[in-house]
Amino acid sequence: MIGQTARLIVVNVSTVQLPPNPCQVELRFVGQDGQTLLGDGGPVVTTATLAPGAAAFLDLRSPVVGVRSPVVGTRTAYRAMVHKLTPPGSENALSCNLVGTGELFDSFSGKTAVAFPGDSCVGGACRPFQP
Repeated sequence: MIGQTARLIVVNVSTVQLPPNPCQVELRFVGQDGQTLLGDGGPVVTTATLAPGAAAFLDLRSPVVGVRSPVVGTRTAYRAMVHKLTPPGSENALSCNLVGTGELFDSFSGKTAVAFPGDSCVGGACRPFQP
């Protein structure tokens, strides 16, 4: 993954607007042991509040510093995960219909190498995206 960036993108495709916090999500990259990966600025995780039609993304840039710090130039196994923080039974659950996609692109040129199609979330959590 040298010179490449993995991007996790999630969009709220709901058409229902319910205040005050329409849709709370957490995006993260984890290693093969399930631990959150560390990037140049710390853990590769973020949270976002998504109104209908809004999107958020999280980038994992190489080199990846994993929990066990892999050697630069070696392959790194990882997963991108989206978790709904909005409880499934809450009144805001109707305004939280997520679709996640993934992209792997060259960090220098911005050219996309691989794009992964979207997958909707079902219930309270999204299925993990596995490149």
